[in-house]
Amino acid sequence: MNKRKITALLLVVLTIATAAACGKKPPANETTDTRPPAPVGTDDRLSATDGIEPVSFNGEQYKISISDNQQFEIFSETQSDAVDAAVHDRNMRVEAKYEIEVVPVITVGYSSGAGQLLHEEAIKKSISANDHAFDTVLMCAWRAGTLILEGYFYDWNNDVPGVNFGQPWWNSRCNEAFTVDGMLFAAVGDISLTTLHLAHGYLFNKTMAAEYEIEDLYQAVRDGRWTVEYIKQITTDIYTDLNRDGIRDNKDEYGFAAGVVTNLDAYLPSFGIPLVGRDETGGLEIAIDQDRARVQDALEKVSDLFYNSTGSYISMTHEEFADRYKMFAEGRVLLIDATMSVLTNECRDMVDDYGVLPYPKLNENQKEYYSNAHDNFSVLCLANNVENLEMVGKVTETLCCESYRTVIPAYYDTALKDRYTNTADDEEMLDLIMEGRNYDLAVLFAPSIDKLFYFFRDEIASESDNVEGALDSRLIGWRAALMRLEKFYQNAGAE
Repeated sequence: MNKRKITALLLVVLTIATAAACGKKPPANETTDTRPPAPVGTDDRLSATDGIEPVSFNGEQYKISISDNQQFEIFSETQSDAVDAAVHDRNMRVEAKYEIEVVPVITVGYSSGAGQLLHEEAIKKSISANDHAFDTVLMCAWRAGTLILEGYFYDWNNDVPGVNFGQPWWNSRCNEAFTVDGMLFAAVGDISLTTLHLAHGYLFNKTMAAEYEIEDLYQAVRDGRWTVEYIKQITTDIYTDLNRDGIRDNKDEYGFAAGVVTNLDAYLPSFGIPLVGRDETGGLEIAIDQDRARVQDALEKVSDLFYNSTGSYISMTHEEFADRYKMFAEGRVLLIDATMSVLTNECRDMVDDYGVLPYPKLNENQKEYYSNAHDNFSVLCLANNVENLEMVGKVTETLCCESYRTVIPAYYDTALKDRYTNTADDEEMLDLIMEGRNYDLAVLFAPSIDKLFYFFRDEIASESDNVEGALDSRLIGWRAALMRLEKFYQNAGAE
């Protein structure tokens, strides 16, 4: 088969967090209309209301702590694209309703885990000093549990005025998973745009699929045949040493490319295998231990795809993590696992046509397609020294409501669906991904529960072939961690 010419792309990384605008300042003799603009969104969402009557808080500031990497969720100085404009206009409407000012308190210096720790330290320092630098916090999910256990946050379920978790702008599946003994210290609502932006899925190169005469992958998903074994079947023979140097590296062409880091955290949730669950009394338990056979099956099938296929390229280090994105954008990989942020970043200037698919099922007997979000998605926490609980509760509820009405449609419908995908098939697949997102308490307390959330990642990365010994060696530690966790909640509830 003739190979098409590989076109080198200049990848212009676009993130909705840093999009720039070139607006002009109005002449000095003109005035601007400062009224909040009319919201734009779908009719069913626009009809939603938070049910809270307008009230004046006399210019108070609603201060929210966030890292510079994720400030786009709460703040935009520009209106350079639909998402920026929606965030900006949402804030204007909320400020007008309550006569307040929404103020982001930004921790600068984000750089992967190091930046998250900088943000964490800033939160601890402020609350410990009681300087009231902020009321609420948007922070990465996997770090929030540490601060919860150290007592820095207030329980959202403890009579916070205005907050109604029964409303559709709150993520009920996630909040239920994060609730222990009736207490919720980290909530997720539609203000947390990263639950969409960082949702896990697959991307595929349609041009390569046609060249290799791959069947309609959308139909394979609909038929329930989109499994790990199926992916190996269609990708295992796709490999070309493009530069003919005899070395399998990131300069060649492959059927499948993946890493051994955060992308692996999505497989167990996608197979419907929970990590932490509830026993008959509602107590916490290590759920991954309840079906070892299924976990073993998952390990064997994913390992087989990763390590026993000629067509697979696997990045084994953090430094190589983004290799597959560049390879995919340059048209040298049929399938990659990715978060949806890759659509708005690396795929922006891609020459080949591409499409979106959900994570695979473990087997065809699995009824639904599931996914989860990268552990950096934002959770909303309430500082334990908040001064005006009424203002904070009502403003938070309205921010989430307004996000539901306009920001989510701007990102999901306008950005993801209209701008970065172009077929009804892809829209259908995006809906499957978003509707199937699973959440687990293990992500919130990832460091505290002895890295249970990263168990599958670690096993695949170490090329383990048997989960029995790995589970046995770690169960005592995990159970002890859950006991400490439950003790914390018991003490918190007694206060």
